[in-house]
Amino acid sequence: MKQIVSPFRIMLCLAGMTMGLAAIPLGPHLRENDQADLLAGAIELRNDGSFLSRNLYLYDKAYLGYWLAAGTARIMLSPGANDSENVARWLTLTNALAWAAFAFGLGLCALGRKRELTFSHATLFLLVFPAPLFLFHAAYYANAILSFSVLAALGGFWPLRTNTRSSAWIAGLGAAVAVAFRADAVLVLPAFVWLANADGSARGYVGPRQLALFVGAGLALGTGWLVAGHGRSGHVAPLYFDPRVLTAYLAVVMPGLVPAGVWVAWRLARSTPQRWHRRLGLAALALPWLFYLPQHHTPRYFFLAALATWLIGRRVLPKREAHTDRRQLRFALATGFALVLLSVAGLDIRGLARFRPAWLDATRMPTADGVTPVGAWAPFLSALRQSHRTPVDHNQAVWETASAMRFSAENGTVFLLRSPLHAYLRLAALTQGYRVVV
Repeated sequence: MKQIVSPFRIMLCLAGMTMGLAAIPLGPHLRENDQADLLAGAIELRNDGSFLSRNLYLYDKAYLGYWLAAGTARIMLSPGANDSENVARWLTLTNALAWAAFAFGLGLCALGRKRELTFSHATLFLLVFPAPLFLFHAAYYANAILSFSVLAALGGFWPLRTNTRSSAWIAGLGAAVAVAFRADAVLVLPAFVWLANADGSARGYVGPRQLALFVGAGLALGTGWLVAGHGRSGHVAPLYFDPRVLTAYLAVVMPGLVPAGVWVAWRLARSTPQRWHRRLGLAALALPWLFYLPQHHTPRYFFLAALATWLIGRRVLPKREAHTDRRQLRFALATGFALVLLSVAGLDIRGLARFRPAWLDATRMPTADGVTPVGAWAPFLSALRQSHRTPVDHNQAVWETASAMRFSAENGTVFLLRSPLHAYLRLAALTQGYRVVV
């Protein structure tokens, strides 16, 4: 069966479709409490003018996201009170920066070295990226999506197999920026080192790019330790493992990611002749999976697992296909059909053993990042776009109430009691020109 359409054009359409769908919720929206906390901290940085020794949430491990948002706040917000329209424009700008970074990184990562792209890569892309894991989070300002985007863009450059000085600088800079946005980016660096080894030899693991990766990451971690000062965070998310939550994540939020991971691991085991090189590749693939499988606080933790799966899959899947295998074509068509079906159909769950198919209005499952529908993605994307007018969950409802409040304090300081969603109140008070003590 001869190829009628080039794999590159198919990949171009798939990448464009994913970017377009992820842009639907773009607007002055807050998706979850951590986003409000990040933006509130950015306003405090802008107001105080000091970036050192700040007691902000995970400041030592995600400081660059604070700095970038503080820069936009300096441009968009006045030091005093801001009206609701001005705040809405600022929120839209920060969300647009996150989406633009995602689109840039995804484009480079998916379309780089177009001559090596095949229908197998298109199928893998379908399994990994056009899913709620990215579609429901890419248009909201968060360190996780910014760090992922930098690593994805670096993955677009990474297939270059020349250990030149420029490639080493790109590797070091990319690793430093990704780790500065979120420290757990280091979990994907072993995959980059494995990919840099073109021939599977021991010497292939040593080179300027590999060294630059870890130097850049080390500098970023050291900078976070220095700038945080007494505000260094020893916070580590407590272990939260629930097989029911994990099943829901894998089936609803990222339904194609596990099949993609199994497929890539199988191809890796078959296509790499050196046993030790194969084992190191499997270890690099498994590292972000194993690190976050016991952590079910948020599905965003699996950004790194998705990226490692795609990067290693690009290497081990066949790079040239003279014809399209019928089984592969049927699998690709079935994957595409499943995605289309899940975009409009889902489940109406009324109990553990009581559920039925639902069209355009599926049951919404609670997560730490807000609710996620059990199928029927397309209507939910539209609902997210209107969430500043009609809240889709408690996050938008609390922010709508907090932003409508008018704080009053004689000395200009608002005192807040720490609560699970106090970041929305803190952000609202800061945009009105008050200082906040929690």
